[in-house]
Amino acid sequence: MDAAPEPPGTDSRRVLRWWAGKGPAAKSQLSSSAIEQREVVWSAALTRQQARRRSWCPGNTRPPRP
Repeated sequence: MDAAPEPPGTDSRRVLRWWAGKGPAAKSQLSSSAIEQREVVWSAALTRQQARRRSWCPGNTRPPRP
């Protein structure tokens, strides 16, 4: 059997503008330790990237900047 049709004028997929972004999922659920860990990962990635840029090998045309 088919489900009963919805009454006209209702759309269960539509979110009202006043409600959008106000539910429990909109609030950050990360703990401060998780945020700190993310910052550590980002800083480690940046330092690795900077180290790669500064590394010099004989194939490079210029020596690294001091």
